Amino acid sequence: MGVFPHGVDRQWSDGRSTTNQKINDVMFIETLIKQVTKEYQLNSNKVFAVGISNGGLVAQRLGCEITTSFRAIATIAATMADNTLKKCKSSRAISMFTIH
Repeated sequence: MGVFPHGVDRQWSDGRSTTNQKINDVMFIETLIKQVTKEYQLNSNKVFAVGISNGGLVAQRLGCEITTSFRAIATIAATMADNTLKKCKSSRAISMFTIH
């Protein structure tokens, strides 16, 4: 099963100061994961985040801020934002695949 959410106005709050910091996309995705895994009785150990560009940046942010929600993340055309890197305090190692 795949879930493909979109950010507000087709942009994610990915941790950079140029994106809307008033929108809490991390909380949105965390809530979405809980709702979908419960409603469809999915294995929460098989959740992945994948994104391209701005979506890749938010996937990296998710990997830092809610590490236990993801088995791995994959990003395309996205370098980690300085703000995300500085705040990255993941509670465990997480696999990451990056194409840049």
